[in-house]
Amino acid sequence: MKKTIKSAQMPADEDNRQYSIDLAPGELADNIIVVGDPARVHTLARILDKNDFQHQNREFLTITGSYNNIPVSILSTGIGQSSTEIAILEAIQITNRPTFIRVGTCGGIQENVRPGDFVISTASVRMEEVSTLYVYPGYPAVANDDVVAALKKIAAEQDDQVKTHVGITASTSSFYAGQARHLPNLPKLNPDIIANLTAMQVLNLEMESSIIFTLASINKCKAGCICTVVGNRIDDSFIDYSKLQALEEKSARIALDALVALVALR
Repeated sequence: MKKTIKSAQMPADEDNRQYSIDLAPGELADNIIVVGDPARVHTLARILDKNDFQHQNREFLTITGSYNNIPVSILSTGIGQSSTEIAILEAIQITNRPTFIRVGTCGGIQENVRPGDFVISTASVRMEEVSTLYVYPGYPAVANDDVVAALKKIAAEQDDQVKTHVGITASTSSFYAGQARHLPNLPKLNPDIIANLTAMQVLNLEMESSIIFTLASINKCKAGCICTVVGNRIDDSFIDYSKLQALEEKSARIALDALVALVALR
């Protein structure tokens, strides 16, 4: 429970417990798996060897434990760039240059990026407004090279048939119009988003990676992203939902093993 908060500028209490994620130093590991859906935190936490701590405030659910002898936290951000900004910045305040790996879902926008595949992002097109409050419009949102290399290596070692793509992601603040999902009776201001991004050789669309990469870069932290493709926007196909949880767990194991490899490099 938070104690007295004396500053509106930096709303943390005297123990540096953060205002929104409601965590204090020692409750969040320096190795962090970031997910959007709080329910996914519980799903992925079953993979950990040990769970020592659990706490939730609003959409921010945290479980901290260990995996292969390293401390790991799984933190939910909610949907989109704005709530993700809060989670990442507050996490940075109570850890020591943490590594973030987003484990999420996305939509494929190339014909060969199929439902059930994985995408490892090397960079993200910043189709949102939050990151523009921190950096110039031309500033690149890039994943950390070490994190990308670790994710690629671990994914390549998997003895299954899941296909993994590596390349550029587009990250938007809108699930509907921003991704060219146009509902009846609403104006279609940007009907060519998918076609244009596809021509630019962008692999997929999602809603969090660009702010994670940007904030990690300017705070000298490492960040990466691996997403399960749930739909393909080119042929309008969608994943068999009964297979999604297993794929999410598989992508989480890749991310966790990558964190272990990254700790060994320190």
